[in-house]
Amino acid sequence: MNNEQPIFEIVEEISKVNDNKKYLKQKWRNKLQRYCDNQAITVCDVTGWCVCGYMRFCDNCKHCGETNACVKAIVEYCKQNHIEIDYNNYDFEKILTNLEGIIDD
Repeated sequence: MNNEQPIFEIVEEISKVNDNKKYLKQKWRNKLQRYCDNQAITVCDVTGWCVCGYMRFCDNCKHCGETNACVKAIVEYCKQNHIEIDYNNYDFEKILTNLEGIIDD
């Protein structure tokens, strides 16, 4: 008896895993941008936490008026510094605090 799995079943399983990863990534990005937008509206001032343009990863921001500008800047910053993003972690304050501290080390 042959125990090998047909190739089309393997491809289908890989496709499901990739779809799930894309979903988690997009969900994380949407929630992060919502967090950044909320921070900018509720707590940010010229000297406060999460001020647009004053965080270290803001150097990667192309256009602050662009959709998902904060997320794009953070993802680009992580790519440049070889930081792997955990798309299951939704503690955005801790994530951003850690990213801010990486350059100081």
